[in-house]
Amino acid sequence: MRISNLYPNILIKNNHFITKVTDNSKEVISGAIFVAIKGSNFDGADYISEAITKGAQTIITSIDYQSNNNINIIKTKNPKKELASILKKMYYNRLKNFRIVGITGTNGKTSCCNILYKYLLSLNKKVICFSSNGIYVGKKYYETINTTPHILTIYNTILNSSYKNGYIILEISSQAISEMRVFGIPFDIIAYTNITQDHLDYHSNQTDYFYTKMLLMFQVKKGGSVIVNNNIENFAKILNFCSVTTYEIGKNKSADFYYEIVDSSIEKTLFFINTKTNINALETPLIGEFNIQNITLVYAILDVLNTSLDNFDSFIKNIQRINGRMNIFNLRNRTFIIDYAHTEKAVEEVLKTIKSFTNSKIKLIIGCGGNRDRLKRPKIGQLACQYADYVYFTEDNSRTESIEKIINEIICDLTMSNYTIILSRFEAIRKALKDSKENETIILMGMGIDKTKVDNEQYSDLEMVLKFLKEENND
Repeated sequence: MRISNLYPNILIKNNHFITKVTDNSKEVISGAIFVAIKGSNFDGADYISEAITKGAQTIITSIDYQSNNNINIIKTKNPKKELASILKKMYYNRLKNFRIVGITGTNGKTSCCNILYKYLLSLNKKVICFSSNGIYVGKKYYETINTTPHILTIYNTILNSSYKNGYIILEISSQAISEMRVFGIPFDIIAYTNITQDHLDYHSNQTDYFYTKMLLMFQVKKGGSVIVNNNIENFAKILNFCSVTTYEIGKNKSADFYYEIVDSSIEKTLFFINTKTNINALETPLIGEFNIQNITLVYAILDVLNTSLDNFDSFIKNIQRINGRMNIFNLRNRTFIIDYAHTEKAVEEVLKTIKSFTNSKIKLIIGCGGNRDRLKRPKIGQLACQYADYVYFTEDNSRTESIEKIINEIICDLTMSNYTIILSRFEAIRKALKDSKENETIILMGMGIDKTKVDNEQYSDLEMVLKFLKEENND
């Protein structure tokens, strides 16, 4: 494609063939479009001359820039949005044969994406999945940092795959929506797991967070659908935004897909998913009502996509628990539970679920992430001491914030005294294990499969537990 095809209404002095689109000057090649984006740490405008030197023929920028060379300078107010628009124009034909599903919400996104991905894979479907657990192209895994990758990563992953059709699953954070990481992608389905308070470190208030989520409605293609959990507090308001076919999931019988939990234990859940025409009896090792909501949402996505559900009951019965989500281990006559919960609602749901399944004492290791929503910290502190018998407040990826400051904000409203503060997560886990007795439950919350750096080595929560148990055994 030539640059004039992208900008037919602009006088182009150099109608070059486009070899690449990038916002990284280091990746520029001859004939590339360089998009100069201002980030939190770097300003792409500072690298325009470098990009030109390396062969960029068109520059997209928000500043006035003069070039004596035969270079196209296209000025725009929002280079991020322009980048997304360029990619859509260039590669829409490559995307149109895929069924594209976007899953958003405060909690449950990763679980839903992984359940959907694994089921489609079990049907031998071609599937690409982007989530906080990584990027999967079929069975190939690629590590990622963000919940939703950079838009160039998304497009390049799809373009570099051998797939010409199939399914694309995107876990979408509110920050990704704001930063145009999925702008212009045409979705067959947008699914909302829930919307509760979170990310007020990034959004000015809860209203901004809510309306940011709603922007995805406008990217559903003609004939596409929106699926919404009708347990969401602002459910009626969400429907007001929707101009395409909407389906509801929930425990209310008015929902198009409603679930009923028949029996549950720490080992499994028995439940029904009911539609207008079918009653489906299911069993799964995933526990907690939040997981049944996730399964119901995935079931609804598959049904709306007209994807076979013939094997779903067997699949969900035998599904392995998702890494970092309610992973349960029985070690040394103790129950260890590792979960990624880090929002107020998720912490409460996990603790309530576990407490309903055990009469033994619960010891909880928990903290709050740095440079994130500070308002949730005292609420999480109260929930922790309310549901657990004893709490170890500790490190949870403090980033650039002081660990002491974070923990002080967690405990600032506490009137209970069933807790201690151990700044090192490594030592907090060691202490919890040392204090624990047979048949007790130890919950490690917040980090999931993420790793903590200890003495220049990286350990996940499970790896730390196993390390300490091994040390005990050697002693």
